[in-house]
Amino acid sequence: MKKQAVAFLLLFTVLCLAACSKKDDQLGGSGPDNISKQFSYVMGLEIVGTLEKLETVTLDREAFLKGINDALDGNPPMLSPLQMQTVKAIVSEQERALRNKQIMALAEKNLKEQKAFLEQNRKKKGVVVTKSGLQYVVLKKGDGPRPGPTDIVKINMTGKLLDGTVFDSTYQRGGPVWVKVKGTIPAWEEALTLMNVGSKYRFFIPSKLAHGKKGNFMEGGIIGPNAMLIMDIELLEIKKDKSAS
Repeated sequence: MKKQAVAFLLLFTVLCLAACSKKDDQLGGSGPDNISKQFSYVMGLEIVGTLEKLETVTLDREAFLKGINDALDGNPPMLSPLQMQTVKAIVSEQERALRNKQIMALAEKNLKEQKAFLEQNRKKKGVVVTKSGLQYVVLKKGDGPRPGPTDIVKINMTGKLLDGTVFDSTYQRGGPVWVKVKGTIPAWEEALTLMNVGSKYRFFIPSKLAHGKKGNFMEGGIIGPNAMLIMDIELLEIKKDKSAS
């Protein structure tokens, strides 16, 4: 949690609370006073919700309210600026250390599970294993052309984690998409250049050919460290990438 963001939210809540009536009125209505109350209430919920996500400390209700009341009433803080900075730094470091420990444990778990899965999966009828370790099975065979590494292709796809969690799907996003064959993960180019237009494959992608040890948590991503991917891809169309020439 960023210290600056928390400090801003706390200050913003204090200012909103100062503008609101201290009466325990209902929050209904759309007038200026009620909007202030509603906004202040929402901010209170969100700030506490954010703070309660911390795993190394427990939010102390009495101390938390004491801090808000001291700010509202203009009382001097019980801690010096240096003490406040120090305690926030301690909690931040505790959270970081715990997060790293959790990520390492998850990475080890994912690696162990994918190794067991891929070892058994390669023995199944119809499963092909390439030199890189990519595994696939042909769900529907097409007779169209194959794309080259510099082409752009139109595909439908569903991507899942080993536990079945869907992390992406063109069907859920409204339809096929155009993507470059040279994609964001190492397996992308190899997988797409194996396919003919009109075909549909299921790829079993080891983490080393996907997002590796780091995973993908950007923009809400849920792909953990050392997570293998299972992707159903249907190749619909090919066109040349003019920017590659």
